[in-house]
Order: sequence, then structure tokens, then C-alpha cells
Amino acid sequence: MTIPPFRENLAAPETFADDGAFVSVQNGLATITLTRLIHDNSPDGDGQPVRAVVGRLTMPAAGMLAMANGVVAYLAPPAPAPEPTSQPETIQ
Repeated sequence: MTIPPFRENLAAPETFADDGAFVSVQNGLATITLTRLIHDNSPDGDGQPVRAVVGRLTMPAAGMLAMANGVVAYLAPPAPAPEPTSQPETIQ
């Protein structure tokens, strides 16, 4: 299968989250519930931090797994450079 070309959408909404608090898989769809730590500074609030849901991402489970593997690979530290050989190569 050929992957279609990518087209950027600069008007797409962006969401900031501190945590992917919950993950569920049902009927082949995976959902991550995104949360953010906020402080309740309302007149009735006590100013304590609470985790508020800011969004949910739902996609096919296979796509979610591929995305997760891609993120882990991207965030992994680079492999160390190979050790140089002790004997320099000579050309004859």
C-alpha cells in the first residue's frame, strides 16, 4: 500500500497535556485521555492542584501502537559511536 502524501493544516487545533492519564482499547480503537495539572482558584476552590481532562485521542489500535513505537524511537538516546580500532589501517 502506498502512503498518501502529507498535507499540513496550520489551522489544526493544538492541545497541551501533562499526562496521558488513561488508555483504553475497545472494538479495535485505542483511546488516550489527556490531562493537565491545574489549580482550582475559583471562589469555591481551595487552590489545590487537580488533573483536568483536556482532550481524548482515539485512533485504530494498530495506528496507536505504530505511533507509540515511533515516539519511543524518536526520544531514545542516540547509539554511542563505535570504538576506533587499535591498529590503524595501512594501504599497501
